[in-house]
Amino acid sequence: MATYTAEYDSTAVLYTVTFANNNGTELQKTEYTYGSTPTYNGETPTKPATAQYTYTFKTWTPDITTVTEATTYTAKFDSIVNAYAITFVNYDGTVLYSDVLAYGKIPTYEGANPTKPATAQYTYSFKGWTPEIVAITQAATYKAEYDSTEVLYTVTFQNYDGKVLQSQNYTYGATPQYTGITPSRASNKEYAYTFKAWKPKIVPVTQNAVYTATYDSTEIESYVTILFLNYDSTLIYSQVVRYKRMPVYEGPTPTRKPSAHYTYTFKSWSPAISVALENTIYIAQYDSLTRYYSIRFVDYDGTILQSDELLYGETPFYRGAEPTREEDSEYTYTFDGWTPKIAPVDEDVAYVATYKAEPRNTADHHPYADGPDESKPMYNILGNPVDSHYRGIVIQGGRKFLR
Repeated sequence: MATYTAEYDSTAVLYTVTFANNNGTELQKTEYTYGSTPTYNGETPTKPATAQYTYTFKTWTPDITTVTEATTYTAKFDSIVNAYAITFVNYDGTVLYSDVLAYGKIPTYEGANPTKPATAQYTYSFKGWTPEIVAITQAATYKAEYDSTEVLYTVTFQNYDGKVLQSQNYTYGATPQYTGITPSRASNKEYAYTFKAWKPKIVPVTQNAVYTATYDSTEIESYVTILFLNYDSTLIYSQVVRYKRMPVYEGPTPTRKPSAHYTYTFKSWSPAISVALENTIYIAQYDSLTRYYSIRFVDYDGTILQSDELLYGETPFYRGAEPTREEDSEYTYTFDGWTPKIAPVDEDVAYVATYKAEPRNTADHHPYADGPDESKPMYNILGNPVDSHYRGIVIQGGRKFLR
């Protein structure tokens, strides 16, 4: 007995996958086999902008997966709030301020206060904006509006020095009139003055105006005193000079006694000599030069060991070998310094070498072995008497001195 087995042909099941826009419009419709992954091959989905938003494609919802059944994928969009140009213009269309604001925002003017130039007849003050400012739904332009006021003009009459003599408001076209006291101007050292007229010539009002008093001048002669003083305020020279003429110094060249520190040479006058406008004092000014002094180092016998020229305030310095003095039959000598004591220079100075004398003989031959003879006067290096308790003998210039 035979057995027969049935055989079958297989046919893959197809599933419809649809890609649709957010409003349901079909963008692509394709059949896919089970387990395959759908692909969108059409143009990038779009969504019309509204007054408030602009849209850009983001992705599909639900997320694309392998096919297991018929599926519809819907386009998903990102939304961006629209921004609009807002412009504020002046009466003549001149842009005063502009900005870009998001939909729904209320514009705010942040520019300078709008102005409109006055005419001969009117002045203007800012009133507001037209149209009325509202929340943004589209690009908008706002124009400045103004209130007008009839012009009054200020007419001022002033003296030559700017001092106001009269000030009054006039309407356009009126003729100003000065009603005050006749203007005057005080005489000076050069001129006397009488009122002449107003400048410019008075005309009907078309704008604010200033009229200034003008004068005829009559020349007069006047003089000022010029004094030339030395640095210590002593009078050197004086003269009387006509107003606005140049003083001329005709006295002796000013001098100043040198000090220990400086010598002086005349330099100039202070202040600088200028046209004579008033009584003036000029003070002599000097250049100063630090003085040099002669400094000598001299040995006991007058021999010059060193000679220098030093500036005031410098401290002398002996650069030679230490001075020496030959011994004699009675004494040996040791250098003991300079007299006077070395100090900063303030005059010509000779520094003399001094020596300490030590007896050559034994103590029993030393005339002062047992101390000085108090019955005989002794002297120090300056030649002044000294007490007998001082020891040592200094020789200077051939004279013996106790030290």
